[in-house]
Amino acid sequence: MQFLSGLLGAVIGGAIVAWFNYQYIWKSQKKLELMRSVFDDAMQALALYEVDVQNKDLQDLQPETRLSQAKALALVPAFFPEASDAYRHVFDSGQKLRAMIDDGYYKRVGEAVSLMASELHKPEARAPWEQMRFAFSSKSKKRDEGK
Repeated sequence: MQFLSGLLGAVIGGAIVAWFNYQYIWKSQKKLELMRSVFDDAMQALALYEVDVQNKDLQDLQPETRLSQAKALALVPAFFPEASDAYRHVFDSGQKLRAMIDDGYYKRVGEAVSLMASELHKPEARAPWEQMRFAFSSKSKKRDEGK
């Protein structure tokens, strides 16, 4: 009888650990990986765009650049809502292919990249186990301060 209750406890415990792993660890890691992929694609689109704009032999953006730009402009608002306007304005600044890339352009690029990077590294809401750990640690600190 004890064997069956131990076995049942192990199965239930394993199921709970697997569910917890999926809900709190795997999902957040997957979201972070997707955000990093979109960030990399957005940086590639900026690089291709800058090279095409500065190439005096081109009459229009290359198809690879247009595709990369369209993909980035579609995905950035979904994954980086706070930075999406700044990212879009980078492309607005040089819509004419012969436009000079000046300090204002690089300032807009820097602002967009900074905003996206800060969203990428923004701490998510604390997981339940971190909230409990924080609650216990803050109580013990208060107790130590009172001594």
